[in-house]
Amino acid sequence: MPYRLNGLWRGRLTAGALLALLWTGTLLWGFSSPGAVAAERPTPPDGYVWVEFPAGPSAILMPVGWHATTQVDGELSTLFLSKENVETVGRYRTGLSVNVIHHVRQQAGMTPSQFAQRSIATTTGSKEIIGQWSGPHQSGLSSFSFRYRDSEPSPTMLVHALFLADDQGDVLHVLVFGAPESEWERAWAHGERMLKLVVVG
Repeated sequence: MPYRLNGLWRGRLTAGALLALLWTGTLLWGFSSPGAVAAERPTPPDGYVWVEFPAGPSAILMPVGWHATTQVDGELSTLFLSKENVETVGRYRTGLSVNVIHHVRQQAGMTPSQFAQRSIATTTGSKEIIGQWSGPHQSGLSSFSFRYRDSEPSPTMLVHALFLADDQGDVLHVLVFGAPESEWERAWAHGERMLKLVVVG
């Protein structure tokens, strides 16, 4: 299941509002096609293509045969990369959502790094956490990530969230990969590569 957006970002940005993005809804609307791949991107690994996300600006790897769509709601822009075609079925079970939030200080009253850590602290108090990590990302941005099990939907899902904080540019990238727990090992082979090789800028 993908994120439910519903105009959450038109008001003040809060950790609670960000949590609503983490794999909780099924409503999708206002799709458009992502931008063309920039010529300067390195050659993608076999079985993958680059998808350009101008709102980032960033480029994300996508497995060949998956589907890419974008959605914009105020200061929040989202790219969906999914195994299922969400334009046809309205939801997906396996895929990555890339959320780019601009002007974090203005909306949340704190830096992107501070907001990422606040959001993770809020989440870990209400989810079944499997692991939590922090450190520099290959993009050069500060990274904070965690993985949790969501037993409410059927089937049970595993969700891995990665926050890339650009304090200088006042931008927060929130990347969330999810898949059914029964299919996680095979799905994460894609998800891990997609999250590690994000190109920002």
